[in-house]
Amino acid sequence: MTPFSNSPSDVLRWLLIGAGVGTDPSLTQDWPMYVANDPEEPFGSTAPDDCITILDTAGEEEIRSQPDNEVFHREGVQILVRAATHPIGYAKAATVRQAIIAVINASVLVGTASYFVPNCMKIGQVLPLGRDRPNSARSRFSINCQLVAIQGT
Repeated sequence: MTPFSNSPSDVLRWLLIGAGVGTDPSLTQDWPMYVANDPEEPFGSTAPDDCITILDTAGEEEIRSQPDNEVFHREGVQILVRAATHPIGYAKAATVRQAIIAVINASVLVGTASYFVPNCMKIGQVLPLGRDRPNSARSRFSINCQLVAIQGT
């Protein structure tokens, strides 16, 4: 299987932005979606309370095709939801989870690369992680899943 031009987390991010679950942070701060890192908080400013960050995690081999013995892989991703309050964060994480469940035979463009995503698998429950950091009112939640994707030509 050919490696992706983009990370699996970026593929899922653009699928979820297309589904209206989050937004491109360069356009708006209404539930911005980031890849790999939470937004920075430079001195004298604050990052948005309500945001979504997607991380790449370990995946697993699924099957080998016959007769060419190509290995198919499910890419691991973790979605982190941060919110100003626990109720807001839990509700948003539940919405994100439902959007991941709804990914069936989806196509997405990430930069100049196209991807076909038949589905997401092993979708975990919403997991409350507690406060964003000590003395913070922000709450964090996690959802783990595996992404099945094929990069177009």
